[in-house]
Amino acid sequence: MGSHRSSDSIISKYPEWWRLREEAAEDPDNIVLWGQLVDSIEGIVASNTEDTKKSESLQRYIHSDFDNLLTRFPYLTQYWKRYVTLEYTLNGLEKSALLLKSAVESFPQCLELWVDYINITVSNKLKDSVAIKLLFEEAADKVGMQFLAHPFWDLYLGWEGKNSGIHSNNYLNIYLRVIRIPLHQYARYFEAFNEIRTGFTIKDLIPETSSDKLLTNAMEELHVGTTNWDEVDDDVATSLIPNYFEKVFIETQKGTNSHWEFESQVERVDFEPKPVSTQDLEVWSKYLTFEEAQGSIEQIISLYERCLIPACSYESIWIRYLRFLILKTDDKDKIIHLFNRACDTFVPKCFRDIRYMFARYYEVQLSDSESAMEAYYTIVIDNPAEYDPVGRAFRFLYRDSEDKQAAIKDGLSCVRLYIREHYGTNEGGTNRKRRKPADTSEPIIKSDHFKSLYKLLNFKTASQLIVEVAKIYWLDRHEVKLTRELLISFFKEELVRSSFPYWSFFFKFELCQRNKKNLSNIVNYVKYYGQLSTHDTNGLLASYTNFCLKNSTSKELVNNSREMIRNYLEIDPESSTPMKHFLKSRLDPDHNEDSVNKRLYRESGHPSGRTEGRPRIINPVDYTVKLNEMGPPPLPQFSSVEKANIAVDFIKEDM
Repeated sequence: MGSHRSSDSIISKYPEWWRLREEAAEDPDNIVLWGQLVDSIEGIVASNTEDTKKSESLQRYIHSDFDNLLTRFPYLTQYWKRYVTLEYTLNGLEKSALLLKSAVESFPQCLELWVDYINITVSNKLKDSVAIKLLFEEAADKVGMQFLAHPFWDLYLGWEGKNSGIHSNNYLNIYLRVIRIPLHQYARYFEAFNEIRTGFTIKDLIPETSSDKLLTNAMEELHVGTTNWDEVDDDVATSLIPNYFEKVFIETQKGTNSHWEFESQVERVDFEPKPVSTQDLEVWSKYLTFEEAQGSIEQIISLYERCLIPACSYESIWIRYLRFLILKTDDKDKIIHLFNRACDTFVPKCFRDIRYMFARYYEVQLSDSESAMEAYYTIVIDNPAEYDPVGRAFRFLYRDSEDKQAAIKDGLSCVRLYIREHYGTNEGGTNRKRRKPADTSEPIIKSDHFKSLYKLLNFKTASQLIVEVAKIYWLDRHEVKLTRELLISFFKEELVRSSFPYWSFFFKFELCQRNKKNLSNIVNYVKYYGQLSTHDTNGLLASYTNFCLKNSTSKELVNNSREMIRNYLEIDPESSTPMKHFLKSRLDPDHNEDSVNKRLYRESGHPSGRTEGRPRIINPVDYTVKLNEMGPPPLPQFSSVEKANIAVDFIKEDM
């Protein structure tokens, strides 16, 4: 109760904020609304800082708003920084540092957030030197390979120089890493490295077990035959060191220049909730191809992660990244984590290819049937109006089943049980007439997995299981008769009236069999009883008519010419006939076009609502007469004007 009263007081005190919270909750992808909400929160805190500090409930709502925003859009760097600033104002240094830690965990590819987090940790001594060293190494792994990573490396070198000293091997080792990375400011690091390397021996600078090609070339030039530096005299070592690092410099310079060709063309490197330009996508694609051809795995991964900051909603890039990792690494945990990042946060649910890929990875690569099934079912749940997810789920269960015939029976039982429960004979006492099912036997689903699938079916997707079984009969087993019997058994079921996959497959099947009679039956049933869209119906009509023209005798063409002409008129987008033939006749049980015309006139463009009359002009202008011979036309006169405001009589259909 206390919490409820607290929220009521907040609502009354900050109604604009509360309104924006509700709107953002209803439309979580609207970044403009989120921006207005954050502006409102900052205004409240700025004008009521002390009150906000004291109010736990108010802070709880503020945290909730920012957390919801940054869970939905974790790559919004500036909003993370605004959140941290607000947290510092309300709760001080330690809480803001913890929030920065959460920021780099949620957005580990962000160089700017890492620099902020390390700065606040180091400058305020929030961790000991060992922990800070680990923090630097973690950041180096996440952002150290980025082309503009010099702020991080400057910070790391500055801290290590103070902590260990500029003459320490720890300090030197950082330089030995940096000078090999193609960075924007590579030359500056080489210059600083050349100043400090004179204080170190060859053992410090070059590993004895190095298999570096550059080192091999330098040794060949100076006729050095061993990497056992104890056997190399000082004069040779003094010549080898500058020779070798000059080659390293040239190699890094070449790499930096090659990277700059792409870096200079990329216009947007930060996340924005809007599409990436075609030019940028092309540059990123070429850049990735270049890096995959010559870069190390670490550099390639770093570039993919950078690319996915502005393009995180692009399924194709995630798929490309995952294919690379699957081929080049055995790190299954990393791959699964990447799949989860893409599917749970960034790629919209309507994009299913990456989710199918995830399910197949579980199924094929990991042989984890339970996880694969869960992945398939999740796609079905997220796309309840799509046929394909149900088909994919069935095919997985079929592949995974030891008894293939039992899987087929369970799939068809799912369909028949759905028909029985939703379209069977009326036993509930309502007035709606339902067609008695053709199959009166009791459908039984034996598999628990199919029982789970059955719960996910709806009136649109259930028919997909018929198509999948028919594909197995026809394409896998080549049983034409069995395929036709299966399709015909559901031919007049109400479930399939609106099922494009069913009619499309049935039509293609009979087309391949060149069965003119069955094709005619399919087309006529779809025309007069089906519930497909005009586009889908016209597509079948066009295919059927073309088939008849190519495969009919002269006599058949003469006998069927009227029907084919009518079909052509009905599918012509510029013809006035489509809505005057089968599309209208379907609206009347007796296919009476005249009665439909009267009904449509009374409905006046509003289905299921009838009007008694519409105002009509009774003295239209005759445009065939020259107006200058008759003078100005008379004012229009109307009939049925008094009926214009009569309430619409809505049709009450029996349910």
